[in-house]
Amino acid sequence: MVGFAYGAPATESREWWRDHLETAPERTATFHFSELMVREQWRKTGTAERLHRALMETRAESLAALLVDSPVFAVMLVDLPPRSGSHRQRSMSPYS
Repeated sequence: MVGFAYGAPATESREWWRDHLETAPERTATFHFSELMVREQWRKTGTAERLHRALMETRAESLAALLVDSPVFAVMLVDLPPRSGSHRQRSMSPYS
């Protein structure tokens, strides 16, 4: 195994991050991208991008959300299927 990527469909009306956006997307079918990992010896070979594309290109939802857990939570929304430059990023405090 060289790496993995996974996520899960979001449950409509249970996407906590929508309440923290100034303008939430009208579309509601969202896939939550959870994690991507590539073993060290395979990094910088394009493997992460191939894993990401293989997962995301098969999704039926109209949006994907990447949730980043850091001192300030961030949410990146991407139209599906993925297209270059199609993301909208928002940052939010976990205590908003």
